[in-house]
Amino acid sequence: MNKRRHFLHYTSLLASGPLLGACASLSPAPSPAPSQWRAANASPNVTSNVTSNASPTAIARALHLSNRLGYGPRPGDLGNILHQGEAAYIERQLQPASIALPPALVAELDTLVTMRMPIGEKIAEMLKTREGQRLLAETGLVPLAP
Repeated sequence: MNKRRHFLHYTSLLASGPLLGACASLSPAPSPAPSQWRAANASPNVTSNVTSNASPTAIARALHLSNRLGYGPRPGDLGNILHQGEAAYIERQLQPASIALPPALVAELDTLVTMRMPIGEKIAEMLKTREGQRLLAETGLVPLAP
């Protein structure tokens, strides 16, 4: 049995050698240059506030920037990137506190009671439940009660 296992092992290695050699000679497909990106990849509602005098290359760069720095452009983002410039957009993304929250989100957060509670009160509320005690113990804030 042991001889058979070694035989199968070595023959499979010998057979896979030429296949691996053939794969190594393959080169990956070249990625397109930024000038070849098409602004047509963006949906119409995303490009709604883009001025008509913006070049397709500038729109494609703004789309690429939005895809790389975030989760893709929201409606109006491409126009904002083109208006304020790429460097300013990047700087703004690196300082998220400077970005205003949407009013609908602020209204939703205001309805949550825990958002207005002091941290000590939140911890006291969490300690009332076993799950809260476990979560606080995992963070190292409060030891787990027996």
